[in-house]
Amino acid sequence: MDARLKLIWSCPKRSLDYALGLEGNGGGQLILTNNTNDNKIYLEAFSADGLGHASELLLTGRFNQLVPKISLRASNTNISGNLSVDGNVGIGTAPTNARLEVVTTSPSDNALAARSSGGGLALGASNSAGGIAIGAATGIPGSMNPAIFGTNLGNGAGVLGLATLTSLASFGVFGVVGSSLATAVIPVANTGGIGVVGSSPTGGGVAGFTVGVTNHNHGVEGLQGSANGEGAGVFGHTDSARAVGVQGENTAVNGLAGRFVGNVAIFGTVGASGKQFRIDHPLDPANKYLSHSSIEGPDMMNVYNGNITTDINGSAVVVLPDYFEALNRDFKYQLTVIGEFAQAIVEREIEGNRFAITTDRPNIKVSWQVTGVRRDAYAEAHRILVEEEKSDTERGRYLHPELYETTSTEPDARLPIGWIASMLSGESVDWPDATDSLIG
Repeated sequence: MDARLKLIWSCPKRSLDYALGLEGNGGGQLILTNNTNDNKIYLEAFSADGLGHASELLLTGRFNQLVPKISLRASNTNISGNLSVDGNVGIGTAPTNARLEVVTTSPSDNALAARSSGGGLALGASNSAGGIAIGAATGIPGSMNPAIFGTNLGNGAGVLGLATLTSLASFGVFGVVGSSLATAVIPVANTGGIGVVGSSPTGGGVAGFTVGVTNHNHGVEGLQGSANGEGAGVFGHTDSARAVGVQGENTAVNGLAGRFVGNVAIFGTVGASGKQFRIDHPLDPANKYLSHSSIEGPDMMNVYNGNITTDINGSAVVVLPDYFEALNRDFKYQLTVIGEFAQAIVEREIEGNRFAITTDRPNIKVSWQVTGVRRDAYAEAHRILVEEEKSDTERGRYLHPELYETTSTEPDARLPIGWIASMLSGESVDWPDATDSLIG
């Protein structure tokens, strides 16, 4: 390389105090300049005539070989324009087998921060070979710090997962754990918001799946952890008359679609193909269950009963609860004498929440029963339609198709079909092994 070091007092590009240049044989000029106006030193690469830019500025070793190390020591380093690196980069550490590795040892510093003020992605990652685009791990056992943390100060999502495939089982966000005490995804809403939002125009918004065999393995688990809280561990809502807020489905024989351990409050009408109670058998609670069916009828009926003994005149007055007439109408009576033959009649029907009984003999024990049909505001607004025609979309479909001679296997059209099972049954899904390392 034939080059000359010269002092250039006049530079065509800017007004300078002085310029120290390295001029090659037609290959361009490298000029070290000083501008008195901004107290900066410039290293500039000009074309051979000094009027334009050089096509490239190279920092290389001898014969264009790699230099073992180039060091820049500065409080701040600014790069305007694009930056291409053919090799690995380490920030806060020596380069390793990663293209970019950023290390910080300060608890108050972020290793990597990405921001976008133009509406685009602050950080985008993809893997065209089908591998993991981003792997994250936190390495302190027992620490509650997340491997990935997302926050949004606007109306968007802190972390958003999007799956665009239409023919295969794919997931916007997928979590895998390797311990029975671990959790794949923990959503937290600190100010009354929603921890997890799942949305799908045709499928399920949120899906949980487990292949565990113990009663501690849950596809989806919700927890309301405050002792004084009023929220719900799992909440479902819909405004559609054909949809359901929460649905449980179990196609196994005698399987349970839902199980509640504790009291259950239902503010609405319960529809069921059968209702029963089931308890530990009182004569053999360790080895048997005892089940009874509920009494059914077309009316919203209340039943009241008891025993009473008439006086020496063969008279008795049955006093009912003070709310009886406010709650009931259409009263029905039954009387049965006990212990001896006698006749008993209802002498006066219910009035003032009481009725009178008379027997043809004194001191007769009478077992009585009174029924009434509810007439409270809720019952009047929600009378049960005893018989109804199926809609056009429900005709030919059955609540229990296995009980009829039919080829239909679909449940009632008002209930959504099990989309999770149908989504997974058509394709072979390669579930990640929980023991696989996410970081190579």
